[in-house]
Amino acid sequence: MRRSDKEARERSEADAVIRESRVCRLGLVDGDLAYVVPVCFGYDGEHVVFHGAGEGRKMDLLRRSPRVCLEFDIVDRVDRHLSLLSGIPMLILWGRHDFVFDVDYYNEWCRRFPSAESHLFDDAGHYLLEDVPHRIVGLVKDFLDRHPV
Repeated sequence: MRRSDKEARERSEADAVIRESRVCRLGLVDGDLAYVVPVCFGYDGEHVVFHGAGEGRKMDLLRRSPRVCLEFDIVDRVDRHLSLLSGIPMLILWGRHDFVFDVDYYNEWCRRFPSAESHLFDDAGHYLLEDVPHRIVGLVKDFLDRHPV
């Protein structure tokens, strides 16, 4: 089903969505599989420029086929409704070396939710469950024991 209320019909509407977004997802093709990766980007009103290393899987796939799909988040909508979570027990787990959501994001979450239990891992990045799995699982189990769903 097509959501016509979500469709950007004019270039100015698409520009507004892109300008409001802080992260987008880049969809690529890897053989018969889709490969989707979140990327930080810049936008000059005409060109979308991605931040990232010059080598790696993403760049290899782009060189093989420049046909891509982009999906932009509108962070503002989420931002306006975050306060609805303030009365719910919250566990914030963050990797200091996250390449997508850096420590500024962690600090903002901690500022918005001062009663949340928060942990910043100096030896982890974006993929916490790969970087520090035993510590993450233990913290989540303990949190859920104290705050059953």
